Amino acid sequence: NNKVNFALISSNIPKKGIYDFFEIAKICQKNKINAEFLLIGPQNIDTKELARKIEKDQLKNLKILGYFENPLEAIEKANVILSLSHFAESFGRTVGESMAASRPVIAYNYGAIPELIEDGVDGYLCSYKNIDEVVKCIENLCNDISQIQILGNNARKKILALSSEDVYKKAINEGIEKALKVTKNFKDKHCIK
Repeated sequence: NNKVNFALISSNIPKKGIYDFFEIAKICQKNKINAEFLLIGPQNIDTKELARKIEKDQLKNLKILGYFENPLEAIEKANVILSLSHFAESFGRTVGESMAASRPVIAYNYGAIPELIEDGVDGYLCSYKNIDEVVKCIENLCNDISQIQILGNNARKKILALSSEDVYKKAINEGIEKALKVTKNFKDKHCIK
């Protein structure tokens, strides 16, 4: 449809930022930004409320797609993923999965998400709950779509480097060595033979 697809993939509850997503879509439609917004996740009372708001405000650029069993299927619907959580995510699985699928992520600079995203390199970090910054990032990507592929390729490289088998093995070995050292120190300190 010649539009850039931006998706929010979540449990579709307010603390995941679904109402921020709605407001972002509304601003983008008003400003004629060439973006389409896809809300992906389970249907619930909040998605029903959003559907009413979409109809009332005549938003043509926001679609509620529902739940996908396979995360990759959901991610494939979008060019860019948004993470707008109002709470401090402890990891951000969807962000990591999206980056592994070569999708840049626009996220709030909050919780553990900044540990995954390097602003301007493999995605964008915006001030917490600052939807105007998110809209600016969306507009920039829509105006220069080549950046989506560049950021997406960088995102995939980064996530693969962070989660490769070699990195995993090294972390396991370091954990085991640390545990053995603690055990040895405890035994030495308490004269356990």
